[in-house]
Amino acid sequence: MLLSRRLECRGRDISMTVSPDVQAETPQIRYHSRVAIFESGEHTLLGDSIKLQLPSGTVLAGKHPMMMAPPWETVDQLPMTFGHIVALAGDFYGTPDQPICTAADPKVQFIKCYDTLRNSPKVEVSELLKFINDEVAALNKALKEGKQPSSIYDGGVWDTFKTTKELERITKGRYLKLALHNLDHFGHEAVKAYAAGRLCTNAGLNGLPLSPDGLILRAQ
Repeated sequence: MLLSRRLECRGRDISMTVSPDVQAETPQIRYHSRVAIFESGEHTLLGDSIKLQLPSGTVLAGKHPMMMAPPWETVDQLPMTFGHIVALAGDFYGTPDQPICTAADPKVQFIKCYDTLRNSPKVEVSELLKFINDEVAALNKALKEGKQPSSIYDGGVWDTFKTTKELERITKGRYLKLALHNLDHFGHEAVKAYAAGRLCTNAGLNGLPLSPDGLILRAQ
């Protein structure tokens, strides 16, 4: 999300190296001199390009359908991938007034944040997924034409100010509220939020993303 990066990064591009045992080691943080810009479509492309290690074997995330826990699993499922969940989490769903990383119990807060997606109206999620899929299609078109993916955001349909206005409409104002308090997205705070989510996943708590093979165990 462009706005959230400008608010939180303050002109720095943050990259992290995180040990699989995030509780035992401090991540190595490197700061660079440029602003990192990742929009929803880019989140999706990155998320769908990783490999998920499931009980049935390793699979490319973009080829593996995801299912939501109740109340959605009893009704028609929305077509969703791991990349979609990466794009939706934090930028569109969460608790603006209480980030995961600063909560008294980050694991409990992680579930609360996830529940904002799980309990959201399907009409809203469907609209966001259409927006993201159209953006991904535009990014793939730019790549096929030998252009920089970021070029699609330079004016036109995907101009950041136009898309922000549309996303504010879809989320009824929640989009910018989350951007303003997006502490879980950057630096050490992001590692804390990730650690809480991983602990919840390993514990098999209710309300986490489900796949036909059950809970995701690890992403490579």
